[in-house]
Amino acid sequence: MRTIIQKLSRCKLVFLITLTALIMAISTDYGLAKLFGHDINFSDLLRASINPLIIAPFVSWYFVGLIYRLDEAERRMTSLARLDGLTGLLNRRAFYEEYDQHRFAEVSLKGAFVLLDLDHFKRVNDEFSHLAGDAVLKAIAHQLTDGTPKGTVVARIGGEEFALLLPLSSLSLIEQHVEALLKAIRALSVSFEQHSISITASAGVYIFPEDGNITLNQAYQHADRALYVAKESGRDRFVIANLEP
Repeated sequence: MRTIIQKLSRCKLVFLITLTALIMAISTDYGLAKLFGHDINFSDLLRASINPLIIAPFVSWYFVGLIYRLDEAERRMTSLARLDGLTGLLNRRAFYEEYDQHRFAEVSLKGAFVLLDLDHFKRVNDEFSHLAGDAVLKAIAHQLTDGTPKGTVVARIGGEEFALLLPLSSLSLIEQHVEALLKAIRALSVSFEQHSISITASAGVYIFPEDGNITLNQAYQHADRALYVAKESGRDRFVIANLEP
């Protein structure tokens, strides 16, 4: 049904339904006449077509509209099921789906997997309240979507943890963009009531191999280990897993 709706406009669907009703009415009238041995002429067929021509467009217009509304509601529900309710970014499940789509695309998965975690985020919640923490998360989400190259997949996969698929081809570009992201987060000042809240972030980066043959869990483990090193090294920095000793 969805494929038909996508391909045909509402008017075309109404026309097809009306035409179908007309053909069925005439065929039924003709078939019954033949079954009981009655002759049928042009005026009989014309009378058989009057009701479908009058009623079918109005009825079909209503039901096609209902189908469109149900389809739109289903689309919205499907979309909401893929999004994080607070930030509007992809959620963990949707991120996994996006990763698989990139991984099994005709072109091998290229670029980097970035695992980004806010530093001392618990202090924000404890000092300013959880509403302030929500405001910070929204600001970070906005920065991540606006400050990354076209084609980047961004998701919130945990409380203060974000993941990115960064479609960049060289190590130097990856380093530049991750550093730029951390710098932009460092410069953020989130207003909440009478307070101005600043925060930093640390990141672990895993650069995909040439063949892209790696699962998301494997990429996550590499990036998470690099993130741990970044945290232990003083935070507000990134570490690339592939370059670790």
